[in-house]
Amino acid sequence: MIFFYIITPTFERRELLAQNLNSVVSQSYPHFLHLVIDDSKTTNSWDFLQSIGENSCQKFFKNDTNQGVNFSRNRAIDWVMKNQNQDFENYIIFLDDDDFLSENTLAEMAQNIEKNPQKWIVTERVYKNGNSITKAKNGEGKYNYVKNFLLGHHFSGDATHWISTEILGETRFFRDVKNGEEWGFFLELATKTYFYFLYHKSTITSGYLADGLTQQAFASKIDLPFRRKMMRRMGRMIRTNFPGIFPTKSILLYIYFLPIIHPISKFSLKIIRKILKNFS
Repeated sequence: MIFFYIITPTFERRELLAQNLNSVVSQSYPHFLHLVIDDSKTTNSWDFLQSIGENSCQKFFKNDTNQGVNFSRNRAIDWVMKNQNQDFENYIIFLDDDDFLSENTLAEMAQNIEKNPQKWIVTERVYKNGNSITKAKNGEGKYNYVKNFLLGHHFSGDATHWISTEILGETRFFRDVKNGEEWGFFLELATKTYFYFLYHKSTITSGYLADGLTQQAFASKIDLPFRRKMMRRMGRMIRTNFPGIFPTKSILLYIYFLPIIHPISKFSLKIIRKILKNFS
């Protein structure tokens, strides 16, 4: 049996959060727990959550101060890893407060996972009109996060991730940055396994809103120690995904990812991508 932990950080978006909660609690599948982490500066969202109250399928957390989405997700992951249900196969799902689960998504995905037990499954994220944001050039099947997403053009767009707690371990989102840089988390997962893409319109998004978590910027200045940390993570990725790689290509790969920590021109990035393509 599959048990789902749905992780939702929220920031000052009470109305959207209400829709988010309703989309989860109305699921027909019974084996899930919705973890909501309130990162708001005011008590509006928290007062709303308290009026609902926790139950067997909902658990609420309140950050003492605004910490950002990465801290909030990590807080929920830490709780799951310590308290996960040992009688089930456990999966986590990241569902932002402006996103909603499609009808019967959990039941359908539980069946899909039982038929095809992958440890990291990626499904579609769609707009309200049903158009998919997620694009998979090669259709359903296995993808390498580095080769097919970061370096290649075989997979693009936001998606819904279903991740087994078996492969999580100590993998967490960057603690030095409040929001964004999700690539670091998935890059760490990519050193452990591929992801399997499945056509399934699992989550619906309200779009990219100007307010909310994305406004919160950085938790601290991205200084040299943080850059070194990111480069070490990239180094592990290179050694895992490109075994036996020779130094020249390693250097090119490091340069390719450098815009993440030190922006360079799009022109230079295109040149580097072409060089890497010749080596692949």
